[in-house]
Amino acid sequence: MPQTNIFPVFLLLLLSFSLSGLRAQDSTRVGANPWRSAVDQSTQMMLDNQDFGQRLIFGSGFYVNNPEIDYEVDKKKLFIDPELHPASITLVGGLTDTLPARIQLYDQVVEVIRDGKEFQVDAKSLQSITTLDGRRFLAYRRPLIVGQPAPLLEVLAEADRKKLCLYQRVEWREPNYQKTSYDTDNYKKRLRRIEEVYLIAPYVARPIGKMKELISLLPQEQQREAQQYAKRERLRNRTEDYVKLMTFLGWEG
Repeated sequence: MPQTNIFPVFLLLLLSFSLSGLRAQDSTRVGANPWRSAVDQSTQMMLDNQDFGQRLIFGSGFYVNNPEIDYEVDKKKLFIDPELHPASITLVGGLTDTLPARIQLYDQVVEVIRDGKEFQVDAKSLQSITTLDGRRFLAYRRPLIVGQPAPLLEVLAEADRKKLCLYQRVEWREPNYQKTSYDTDNYKKRLRRIEEVYLIAPYVARPIGKMKELISLLPQEQQREAQQYAKRERLRNRTEDYVKLMTFLGWEG
């Protein structure tokens, strides 16, 4: 019985491992582009949601095609400004670059153009954005509550303005499991429209849940006046009452 020569097979395996090692060294060598790797990683974490028909099931590694939502969303309202403007973007870790960018609130990402290609940088990678005219945007992150969907990037706030903002968005309730096609078919029932109020002030971007939380974020000299007015008018934790209070104090509505 002829003997099989395993030496060529051994050489092929050795060559394969060597090439893998070289590729790994190349990705971490001095002079490699860390920004590209950070952006690529962010891009991999996001979906192409142009038709709002896909979502990533939280905590799992696969995608589902969900039924189309039964009402339209104005895509122009999804951006703070739909036009691309040059901005200095700083990633977590301090990496900075100046790129054309626009802030997309719906998917909680910043769309940037780099080397002629469009990337989506999610909030995990973002630290701040500064436009070339000096306006600074800050990323606010709400702690993730187990069992509740929570966007990583709540809002990006202009630091040179102060106003009360109302954002409406559509959000999917994340199911605890995804075992059968029935779960996917009924995913549409988990859609909900969310109306959130944010206090936008210099270096503050906070979602407001209660009247006392809003008052606590006001300048110190206005808090007492706001408390007295809220008590006198019997203001509650409602959007119209937030606006009423801020209008009384002379803020933008």
